[in-house]
Amino acid sequence: MRILTLALGLLLALPAAHADELPLPCDHWRYDSLVCWVEILSWAEVTFDGEAAKRLDKADLERLIRMRVHNDLSFLKHEVADPMEATKRRVQLWHEVQEAPDDRYMETMSEYNAYMKKRAALRCHIWTVGTGYPLAFHVECELDGYSTYDGLWSRRDQTFESLSTAYLAVGSEASLQDQINRIIRKAVASISAKFTAKP
Repeated sequence: MRILTLALGLLLALPAAHADELPLPCDHWRYDSLVCWVEILSWAEVTFDGEAAKRLDKADLERLIRMRVHNDLSFLKHEVADPMEATKRRVQLWHEVQEAPDDRYMETMSEYNAYMKKRAALRCHIWTVGTGYPLAFHVECELDGYSTYDGLWSRRDQTFESLSTAYLAVGSEASLQDQINRIIRKAVASISAKFTAKP
């Protein structure tokens, strides 16, 4: 009888423990995450380290990021808003939140959230080591929210403010632009898959 009671207790405990690991839906009151808020890609940027990387076409790669986001996350709107300007706007809005009278606090906070939490930037950084062949290169891309998100994805993953991916490869300097273009496409596709996997 004691064994049966213990087994029953374990079975009852298992669903609760498993549920605690599952993502909460976006409409849950405890859930506050980049994947549930972001509606606008405000900024796309590529930066470089390494002599070979510095010869890449920065503007072309940033256009490629926008194009791939438009294709893979077609529901996102696009704008060109310098992160420094967004930071100034955030400070201004937060000051308004702090100064708002009690009867306008929630309305002002909603304005703040609508501006900041719905915006994100996609940045890629490219490192290269060596010249000619072989040339080692590392590409890291991140979709980063403009605000702080406090939601609960699961106990195994506490990343609410960004989605990222990275690639390490070896190639030749002569074909570096084409190789980086392919990796950027893969990186945006990977980030898009994580974004659309939201509950």
